[in-house]
Amino acid sequence: MATRSLSLVAPLALAIGLPGCINNNGTFHSPDGRVTGQCSGTGFGLISALIAQSNYDNCRNGYLAQGYQDGPAPILAVPSPYPYAR
Repeated sequence: MATRSLSLVAPLALAIGLPGCINNNGTFHSPDGRVTGQCSGTGFGLISALIAQSNYDNCRNGYLAQGYQDGPAPILAVPSPYPYAR
């Protein structure tokens, strides 16, 4: 009977503690390039990795739904407030 209960518990323990990790980072910018946002998700272990991926996807979809674009903001041609010393 002990081997039968062990055979039921072992796969469950492996599924919960199965090593897995995730590290997602994303940068988003508004269409005019003036506002930048970031999303990240980090998790270690099967359950934490799934939660981190879900949180990252929710954050990313929220930015995209508001019209933000993937990637860092483009460099704007704004003059520097500090003129070069001559």
